[in-house]
Amino acid sequence: MSSIREKYFELKKIDSKYLNENIIKQLLMLVNDIESDFDLLTSFDNECKKIDLLNSYVEEIIKGKPFQYVVGKSYFCNHEFYVDENVLIPRNETEELVKLTLEHINKIYNRQNVQIFDVCTGSGCIGISLKLAIPESIVFISDISDNAINVATKNKVKHNVGISILKGDMLEPFIKDNLKADVIVCNPPYIGSTLTVDEQTLKYEPHLALFASPNTFFYEKLFQECDKVLNDLGLICLEIGEDMVNPLTELIETYFPDSQYNF
Repeated sequence: MSSIREKYFELKKIDSKYLNENIIKQLLMLVNDIESDFDLLTSFDNECKKIDLLNSYVEEIIKGKPFQYVVGKSYFCNHEFYVDENVLIPRNETEELVKLTLEHINKIYNRQNVQIFDVCTGSGCIGISLKLAIPESIVFISDISDNAINVATKNKVKHNVGISILKGDMLEPFIKDNLKADVIVCNPPYIGSTLTVDEQTLKYEPHLALFASPNTFFYEKLFQECDKVLNDLGLICLEIGEDMVNPLTELIETYFPDSQYNF
């Protein structure tokens, strides 16, 4: 049988742009139940476990399948979430959205009573992370995709959080149930062209969650109906693309001429 060291150097020899050193280490840690880089280093001479599983992971990765989909998990806000090809892989910039949302909630609201809607939830990582950060909050998450709802439900169970999951297009399920929110947080589809997307993302991640035409389409849809669900002094927190400040400024000033906003 091979040692972890032998498998490490064997994998290092594979010529693939998708199998970098960081992914090799993560794979070795995963199949050997090792939790840190330091523990991996000190275990280098131990026998490598689950070599068949490791090899199957490597085979998928060198074909281009994202690491997170191969192993079925991704980390977001220091929490582990189940992911598959029905939902986007959580990104660092979306962690920033959660961080800023929490900062605003702490400034404005009584945390115990704050009611939060996570629209276009995908894996549920935003809404669940907010619930974990503010256990006393009331959180609803929604998505139009049945497959995404299934993933979010798995993550709800995984983290044992008391949140409600609704199915529907944007604010539709909240309006239907006469629900009200203090905070709406949303990472909608906002990519306007396939030309701006890398090969892996285009091939494997769900286009339903990526693309919009125009790229402000779902923002305007939310703006048009948010008064039906948002309480007085309500807060909307959105992830946006780098090129969207000007068009979104125009939309905000059209729909919310007396509101404060920042990017």
